Amino acid sequence: MYAAAGLDNLHEPQGVIAEAQAAASEVFGAAQTHFLVNGTTAGILASVSACCGPEATLVMSRASHMSVFNAAAAAGALLLLPCRA
Repeated sequence: MYAAAGLDNLHEPQGVIAEAQAAASEVFGAAQTHFLVNGTTAGILASVSACCGPEATLVMSRASHMSVFNAAAAAGALLLLPCRA
């Protein structure tokens, strides 16, 4: 993908990807927007890994996406789940 003329590098966007991320930031009202690959699971894994380390505590819904539980386990975080009513 990166070898073709006119395309950009997702890891260091300077062309069309940078422009698209800037446009998305404007639409979302965000300071920055970063595109990800491999879908939501990859984004969740990256987010939890960036925010939580060993012994971090996460309060999560039992209805959370399975990848959140996997990411928390990989990060070594403690999960707090609400009791069933």
